[in-house]
Amino acid sequence: MERRHRIRRIANFVNLSTPLGLLISVVGGARRTNGPDGLILAYGYRYAFPVAGAFTVGNVVVTKHPDGYLTGRLLDHESRHATQWGLVRRPADAAAVPGLARPVDAHLRQPGGLQPLRTARRARRRRVSTQIAMVAEE
Repeated sequence: MERRHRIRRIANFVNLSTPLGLLISVVGGARRTNGPDGLILAYGYRYAFPVAGAFTVGNVVVTKHPDGYLTGRLLDHESRHATQWGLVRRPADAAAVPGLARPVDAHLRQPGGLQPLRTARRARRRRVSTQIAMVAEE
């Protein structure tokens, strides 16, 4: 394991995000296995929330799909989210940091691949401008 992955693993354990991810995987009935780069892969999560192909809490990558789903670009993407979790002091801080409370997964909407991030940003801007218009009308 590379040094940066060891540091991420320690940071995510100390800030309690990995223990929280493990708790979520246990409550969700997922089967855990060791993955690459210090990640823990949890397959078979049984709840429909959050609506995503996979989500990451600390170093734990959780998916409702069977073994083998977390590979390639998706696993690389979720690995980056594990690094983002390492940047917060504790899971409660994630709510105060925009983009970490619900990591930017809008570009994972296509089943076989990733939408360009630019498309996800445009969609988010449209939602925000619609919400502002609705508030202005009230």
